Amino acid sequence: MKKVFYLIAAVLLVAVSCRENQVNPITPPDPKTEPEAEPVELCLASFNIRLDTDADTGYKDWQARKANCMAVVRNHGFDVFGLQEVLANQQKDFKEMLPEYAFYFVGRDTGTSGEAVGIGYRQDRFEIVDWGRFWLSDTPDKPSGSVNWGGMTRHRVAAWVKLQHKASGKQFYYLSTHLEVNNSGNDYAGVREKSAQLIIERMHQENGTGLPQFVVGDMNPDSDEEAALKAFRAAYSDSFRVAEEKGFREGPKGTYQAFDPSRDLNKASSHPSDLIFYTTGKLKSFSALTDKFDGYYPSDHLPVMAVFEL
Repeated sequence: MKKVFYLIAAVLLVAVSCRENQVNPITPPDPKTEPEAEPVELCLASFNIRLDTDADTGYKDWQARKANCMAVVRNHGFDVFGLQEVLANQQKDFKEMLPEYAFYFVGRDTGTSGEAVGIGYRQDRFEIVDWGRFWLSDTPDKPSGSVNWGGMTRHRVAAWVKLQHKASGKQFYYLSTHLEVNNSGNDYAGVREKSAQLIIERMHQENGTGLPQFVVGDMNPDSDEEAALKAFRAAYSDSFRVAEEKGFREGPKGTYQAFDPSRDLNKASSHPSDLIFYTTGKLKSFSALTDKFDGYYPSDHLPVMAVFEL
């Protein structure tokens, strides 16, 4: 009887010991329960402000309308915006009148002089990681015109920045440009096409990691189907067209109004001169802004604005 008792006790002791030494299995986390990064909302824009020239008088004069240009930026809450036709004194005005923004300008004549394109961004939300420029010509790394493309000696340039959203760490590229315009009966559609191809190529080389890209500016198209726009649309999404297809495009079709508040910007031949192209991101809205001050537009172009989730 004692042997049976000792045998049962030994079996129980071994069982308890096994339970005490058993390693509980680790359950791997369910990837579906991992929190996803919150989307970042970006209010992006492009604005040809019209250069300051003695030919413009009265309500067209820069001194009469510069505060209105700044009001458009503030009233619509631009996060990042491209600028075109910005002379040195106008650059100074933007920096002084919009201190919450930082700016990167490139003058087309030498890089620091001449009519400039630029990019403004809110300093509280973004920091600049990298930046660069290139001329729209067959010698893009030095100030140059597009005469070898059949264009003018007048220079055209593109300015780009790589920005980081401070709160999330998300990065993206933003490029602002101003393509050649038909002049004195000459059609420069071929120059605009080569300019678009160069922008696409250079930014593809720059953006080796495939970050989101935005290309904005006054593209000066002669029609909505010209070759430059087709080249851009082959590489990027056109926020104007995407919004049109999805039924939430706002504002008129045309964006060049020559300071004329009565101009019909929705006639059959109307098309935007000012555009916002993008690679990735969810487009939430697109608008051609029709703000007027005392009945007048603040520039001869309407600014365009698009809101994205990134």
